[in-house]
Amino acid sequence: MSTSLPWRRGNQDNALEKARSIEALRADCMKQKGFKYLPSLPPATILRNRVRPGDYATLKAYRQKYGYGVFSQIMYPSDPKAMGPASSWDNPNNANMMRLGKSQLAAYKVADKACYRSASGSVLGKEIDSDETLYSQSSEAMRSREDRALNGDAKLLELAQPFGDCLTGKGYSVKATNPTSLAARGRELYMKKMRDFQQTQSARQGGDGGEGGVRLRPEDARPLHQAEVKDALDDLTCGKDFYSAYQPKWMEINTKVREEFGMP
Repeated sequence: MSTSLPWRRGNQDNALEKARSIEALRADCMKQKGFKYLPSLPPATILRNRVRPGDYATLKAYRQKYGYGVFSQIMYPSDPKAMGPASSWDNPNNANMMRLGKSQLAAYKVADKACYRSASGSVLGKEIDSDETLYSQSSEAMRSREDRALNGDAKLLELAQPFGDCLTGKGYSVKATNPTSLAARGRELYMKKMRDFQQTQSARQGGDGGEGGVRLRPEDARPLHQAEVKDALDDLTCGKDFYSAYQPKWMEINTKVREEFGMP
């Protein structure tokens, strides 16, 4: 079902307007089903820091402190730019759900899925009934468009080869030299190191290797964060010309996908 609401094409505020409309419709729908739902979106400071500008000076300043934005979550837990746990957002509806009994909670979840689906259909013209579905569909859309627009771009392919060669010369493992793989290399590497780190810390603390309840201390993460920062700066040095061409194209795709899916 398509929407008749007057979205302003090309305006980055479209995503926020759509998200607010979905939340309002969701709340009305839940009220009709006998449940309380508060229209809720993360604070603007968190929204702004989800996507970071990509010019060289901005990237360099960011990477000097945060690396790829992985272990910085432990080093700077209250810093919104690091997206650490203390800077994250707690949806106020979670507290309401916690007060429901088992049968009420089950009914609430069924109603919310239906309302989410109805609201998303009205505003986005898409079948989305949960945040998981939203991120799954938007991620797939992003990957598909990145592959077409970035991995098929002749200029980016030309710039990717010396970028990869430079990284290899500095001792980094480069498994693929297509533009999206090169751009994601460092963050994906340190996301894996984070998972390994969490498992190691869990085992030391008597856990089962899972993430829940693990204390991740800055003093334990510091060596990995320092290595991440060095990797990120070397990556930027090698890819200076590449990123100046890649980032604007990537940002355009990202903005369009977020607008399409109502993700501020």
